[in-house]
Amino acid sequence: TPPLLPIPLSTPSTSRRAGIPEADTPSQNRPLLATPRPRALEARVAVLETYARRLEWQRQAADDLAV
Repeated sequence: TPPLLPIPLSTPSTSRRAGIPEADTPSQNRPLLATPRPRALEARVAVLETYARRLEWQRQAADDLAV
């Protein structure tokens, strides 16, 4: 069985934009700040894939014990 992979923890954003309230943000910049970036989406997909693999591994381990 493969080793158990740690689930990466999300870290708070260090971006200065993250702390800007919407009311203080110019209206033309609001869509840019609210839209997820492609890299952020790729990172989230990678985390979910890792989590799914971990759940599958745990399910297989439970099935092996049930035999």
